[in-house]
Amino acid sequence: MMKYLGLLESPYPHVSKRRFAELPFSRPWHDIRGRVDQLEGVRVTRFTTEERSAWLVFDYGAFEFCMHDHAAIVQFTVNDFDCPEALLNDVLHHFSEFLSPDMGD
Repeated sequence: MMKYLGLLESPYPHVSKRRFAELPFSRPWHDIRGRVDQLEGVRVTRFTTEERSAWLVFDYGAFEFCMHDHAAIVQFTVNDFDCPEALLNDVLHHFSEFLSPDMGD
């Protein structure tokens, strides 16, 4: 079962604060951006990289998700606290294989 992590402040007011996962920040953001396109049915709505942080916002399964780097981790949020756990698991599984492939071992 997935552990929900709490709230996350976002500079984008439309992005909810439900943080549901963290993974190691182990790949460049442009690689992560390419990976999100491999998730069937996803639509990227914002990708912003700055000197010390990046935000990747995408729609998936009628919900808005956000990925943000914080120190050495990537934090995942969703726009609705009632987002089905199956969708959260889809997103987490998709990126955990990419950012931390040894997590499943």
